[in-house]
Amino acid sequence: MKKPLGKKIFKVIFTILAVIASIALIIVAVVFALRMKGKKSLMENTRNIPAIDLSVSAGSVDITQVGQLPDSAKRQLKEGEVLYKDKIYSYNRDVICMLFMGIDKKGELSQAKDGMDGGQADALFLLIFNPHNRVYSVLTINRNTMTDIDVFDKAGNFVGTRKAQITLQHGYGDGMEISCERQIRTVSRFMHNIPIHAYAAINVAAIPALNDAVGGVDVTALEDIKYGKVDWKAGQELHLMGEDARTYVQYRDVDVFASNEGRFARQKQYMAAFVSRTRELLKSNPGLGVDLYNIAMDYMVTDIDVSRVTYMTTEFLDYSMNEKGIMSVPGELIQGVEFEEYYADDEAVKDLVVELFYEPVEE
Repeated sequence: MKKPLGKKIFKVIFTILAVIASIALIIVAVVFALRMKGKKSLMENTRNIPAIDLSVSAGSVDITQVGQLPDSAKRQLKEGEVLYKDKIYSYNRDVICMLFMGIDKKGELSQAKDGMDGGQADALFLLIFNPHNRVYSVLTINRNTMTDIDVFDKAGNFVGTRKAQITLQHGYGDGMEISCERQIRTVSRFMHNIPIHAYAAINVAAIPALNDAVGGVDVTALEDIKYGKVDWKAGQELHLMGEDARTYVQYRDVDVFASNEGRFARQKQYMAAFVSRTRELLKSNPGLGVDLYNIAMDYMVTDIDVSRVTYMTTEFLDYSMNEKGIMSVPGELIQGVEFEEYYADDEAVKDLVVELFYEPVEE
């Protein structure tokens, strides 16, 4: 006796739906596994946070090393706590902090010829995610910021430290992982030893491709720029595509004092617009994050793998930007003997560190 045709069709449909459901469950399981792996690997850098006295007049003091606190402290600090302006704060261990570096090298990645030709970090951005209030912050560090950098010879031997522009640190290395690791240490030290969980150093040559992958970026020109075929006027509405995007964020007149300040402002403006555009597109195309990652790989040195990308694009998509917008480290720019020098306001740096990475302790 033949089975009714309707039952056969139902069985086929049921089988197809079961297969689709199984595939969906596998995909969900893979994404979940990648998320967990990504989160775990990111948080590995958050361990053994020292107790710090930020109330000293200059810099900071590691209490775990000196073993005592000033009379203003109400009690001995615990691991991960800081004393600042007579108040105790505790490090927020759920914060994720990433360092993005824009490297002034053209073309795809290549090993430096020697240990002193790694390329300068012309742009330095800290991207900070705080799960406690579901807010992300962007903190920019001026390339000319004077701070202690580690100096190495061409063979890679440590020579010592000297006060110099923070942008130079990346140059002391191989232009790859070693340069990035040294830049991270210097930025962390400048920011009173905050942990940095991940990094990405991207050659400026990647800007056109990344820019075009999101359909271009809209900005209002902040200043007059005349370079090559470009002739933009301040206040002009621009839809940046291709090489124009690179020109907008990279151009400056090196013969004009403080020209980097104008470029710095354009970089912040462009980054805000690019991030906003990308976040909007991610809502309808979650795979865009991986697409951008793959585009950047030929131009980028990073420890952000697919698992970390998966975690970040799924976890941070609904975060809102800090109400202050893109922040900068306050300071003063002067003309040095040879180059421009930017001196950060250390008290303002401490304020930023406490605001972005710590929470008040309720006594």
